[in-house]
Amino acid sequence: MSLRYYYIIFCLSFGCTTALFSQPLEYDTKSKYQSPDSEYDRLQIGDMLQSINGDLWIVGEAWKNRKRAKAVILEVKKLPNNTEQSTYHNIAPKGVRSSSIHKIVQIEDGSLYALGSVQQKKKTRYTWIVKLAEQIDKQGKREMKVVMDSIYQDVSLGTFDYILPLEYGTLMLVQNNKNGATILKKMDNQGNLYDFPQKQYPDDIVGIVAAEQDHAVLCGKKTRQQPATCVKVNAAGEIIASTSFDEDVMLHSINPSYDNNVVLIGQKNSQTWAAELSPDLKLANEMTFDKAGTHQGFGLVKDVHDQYFLIDGKLTNEVPLLEAQLAKNTNAESLIPLTKDVLSDVFKYKKTLYTYQNEYIIAGNAGEDIELMYFKQAEGEFRTKGAASSYQLEVIDNSITLMDEQGDNKLSPNERGFISFQVKNIGTADIKNAIVNTDTRIDKINICYFEQRYISKIGVGETRTITIPFSGGSQLGTGVSKFNAIFKDHTNTSTLCIAPLEIETEGHASGEVSAVTWRMKKQNGEAIDIRPGSPIRASSGLYNFTANISHNGLLTKENIKVWLNDKLLTDAKSSISLTPSPYVQNTFNLDFNLPLGNLENVKVQIQDKVYQFVLETRQPNLHVLAIAPRSDLKKNDEDLRKFVDLMQQQANRGIFRKVTIDTLVAREKTTKAAIEVAFENLERGFNNAFNIRPMKDDVVIIYYSGHGDVINEDFYLRASNYSDEYKKSTSNKYKNLVDDYLDRMDCHKLVFLDACHSGMVQKQKGNTLSKFFEATKGTITLTSSGEEFSYESEEGSYFTRAIADAFNGVKVGNIELVLDKEGYITINNLYAYIQNHMDYQMKKDGYSSPKPQRYFSEGTTSNGNLGLFKPIQK
Repeated sequence: MSLRYYYIIFCLSFGCTTALFSQPLEYDTKSKYQSPDSEYDRLQIGDMLQSINGDLWIVGEAWKNRKRAKAVILEVKKLPNNTEQSTYHNIAPKGVRSSSIHKIVQIEDGSLYALGSVQQKKKTRYTWIVKLAEQIDKQGKREMKVVMDSIYQDVSLGTFDYILPLEYGTLMLVQNNKNGATILKKMDNQGNLYDFPQKQYPDDIVGIVAAEQDHAVLCGKKTRQQPATCVKVNAAGEIIASTSFDEDVMLHSINPSYDNNVVLIGQKNSQTWAAELSPDLKLANEMTFDKAGTHQGFGLVKDVHDQYFLIDGKLTNEVPLLEAQLAKNTNAESLIPLTKDVLSDVFKYKKTLYTYQNEYIIAGNAGEDIELMYFKQAEGEFRTKGAASSYQLEVIDNSITLMDEQGDNKLSPNERGFISFQVKNIGTADIKNAIVNTDTRIDKINICYFEQRYISKIGVGETRTITIPFSGGSQLGTGVSKFNAIFKDHTNTSTLCIAPLEIETEGHASGEVSAVTWRMKKQNGEAIDIRPGSPIRASSGLYNFTANISHNGLLTKENIKVWLNDKLLTDAKSSISLTPSPYVQNTFNLDFNLPLGNLENVKVQIQDKVYQFVLETRQPNLHVLAIAPRSDLKKNDEDLRKFVDLMQQQANRGIFRKVTIDTLVAREKTTKAAIEVAFENLERGFNNAFNIRPMKDDVVIIYYSGHGDVINEDFYLRASNYSDEYKKSTSNKYKNLVDDYLDRMDCHKLVFLDACHSGMVQKQKGNTLSKFFEATKGTITLTSSGEEFSYESEEGSYFTRAIADAFNGVKVGNIELVLDKEGYITINNLYAYIQNHMDYQMKKDGYSSPKPQRYFSEGTTSNGNLGLFKPIQK
């Protein structure tokens, strides 16, 4: 049976259509897979992936009595005789009531990450991430085995919906939060999670795909608050492009295409709607299919022949009956159905996959089983613009890059690297469906993950870079190994070009250490790769060192010695542990803790090999945002400059590496909008010449000298464009500045408010402004007054004057700043000095002294005793 479709190019600007060629599409085969466990009576597909070696990986869950689920990972290999070999991988964690997997991705070294969730005794579901990597047993057989199995038991975290690989083995996790907001997290290759900056991502994400230059595209459905939207983000989670659609568009799914475009499918005005976006998210194509309101598009993919394969259908008893077609024009009158002998009677669609073998695969559930339907393009009808001899490829350059842990420029067991080819199409026709692999001699040197790579399309005259990752196997030999990379036309297997390569390898004899991969975990939980001999930036504190050691023999803890500053450490001090890896043969895990200070050197000896590390303590940065809007106050701009001068002098005191200061005094810089921009620039690192963001252990100071207002039990800071008639719209709501900017900065945060009303107690119902300052995440706030007014003298504000005298070491009466034992100024000591100083000075000047206030937000009480500053003249 054959289904024939015709692709038509769309001239959107002129409304014209031009037929280019016909490309037959044929139904090929069908496969069904049942539950691997007889106890479970229903198999449900979650996601499908084709790996770099052509295998299919299917994830989902098997159900028992429709109540309890067991996670499933199914590997399907296509054999040369066109049959399939399927293998179930058992990954169910112990002590879990229910588990499922709904996404699977592959990173550059060939490893797989499966994203799912588990439910333990409680009803709460937790995020669950499994990593599988290829291992080689003693017989040389390669197998994918579980190398990481992590359950993130954080109730506030919940479960994530999508996962996407980023650079260097890190991943982006996307969650549709219960409150409608989208949350992004980054995960390193050790399974540690880190926050992305909270941005205005689209709500209710329906998909995420990789884009060029390590970027990602996220698309969300239309909500009441916003239209359907796609955004492009970089590896730091920053939005670099966005586009929105008509308010009538509802998105269902997104897919990548071979040319870095994105194809979308959904509904518009009750019609099936499709679109294609360019890499910069410009609309490249748009199609609407004239179908009744019960129809909706489910899946859309684009192949290297620039054809669209559309899955459309209608819901019957909540099960979509599918129809498939290629887009023919912007107003297709009919869809060509997949007939009953192709579809199961009951088929629930999940995903469409276009593979490098020039196939389409439709995946879903047929009753209780997983079902795959294969379609292929007919051979020999596409090459209408040139014969096979028109296809010519030239390798302009190639290079081998090692992640050289040993520093000897040789590939050792378990070391990683990649080969980078720069190729150019020097023929007269586009090259489509090409592959690159190596000759059989590669097996003799035992390199892992060196699999076939697919090249979707290279246009005439186009230059492309193809990267192939690899790692050294445990049986790696010693010497110089030569081999070839072979580029072939996948359709007729003719050779396009050959690139000769060679690599120097360093194996090991029995009982020798062959490779060591080092990592260090910081106090904040961040794990980083480290390399012997290279300086490592670190903060003082307790650090955890880990190493993965390849060793073809018996290795014991007695073979390990650790020195700190050339002093041999005992096991009791460093807690050295050495355990065999449960996943990889001939591999051991070394783990020890060290207290580190300034310029420490660490030396580790494993048998007769010595590894030296130099650690440089990272000094924090100080970031200051000082604001003094023009008003009826006489001295607030002078107070600001006095405070800024104090902070600037901290740059040369040996505490901070850099001091960045942004001062807002001029009227145009202190409007409501300008103040919000300044807070955003502070968070992003754009308010200083160094372009550095606040990081862990840094100190951020907000200084405001001006008028504060309490409006409807909310605290506001007046801007320079303040108007009594429009109080709210000409003042900055303090809570908004906190929620939108300060809360997202993971560092020490201090706020100095020299403002009227800033510490005012509202008498009604005992309500106080402390609810704002104590709710500020990770922040200590000092205010000039606990009453309605804040006073200034001829020398300026009493509050700022007390701060200046404290830093300058001025003794007022019997009042003197007390320093900590290391000679630093702490917040608690500074507050005590300010209280006493203001009381003394104001009574001396004939005023009743309003007491300054101090507020600790949750978890910051102990930070009041941190030594953060040094006096200037003491």
